Amino acid sequence: VADHVAILHNGKIALDGGLEQLKDTVCLLRFSMRDPLASPPATVLNLNSIHCEIIGRTIQMAVRHLTPEVLEQIKSEPELTDVQWIRPSLEELFILCTRESQAPPWQQPWNSKSPGGELLRA
Repeated sequence: VADHVAILHNGKIALDGGLEQLKDTVCLLRFSMRDPLASPPATVLNLNSIHCEIIGRTIQMAVRHLTPEVLEQIKSEPELTDVQWIRPSLEELFILCTRESQAPPWQQPWNSKSPGGELLRA
């Protein structure tokens, strides 16, 4: 595995940086809402989300710069269940950069021309 990674998508650099740095910068946050029609708490709304995928009642977000303190706040939110923090693999980072993102129900849709919401740079 390389020390530095660059992923191209549609002729543009979608992600570049040191592999370990990218894996430390971007994490996957997976959770369920107790009430799937409710808006998530402010701790989730204020995250630097770059990708979102909704699978049934489970929401998975790719988040940049999630601190341990914010993660603990999210875990303590009563509206959320099954909160998980996942360090992405290189394959998961690639998928985040090349797959269309679903806008969560509480946000406006992202630009569909930009996979992963916004370009990832560490």
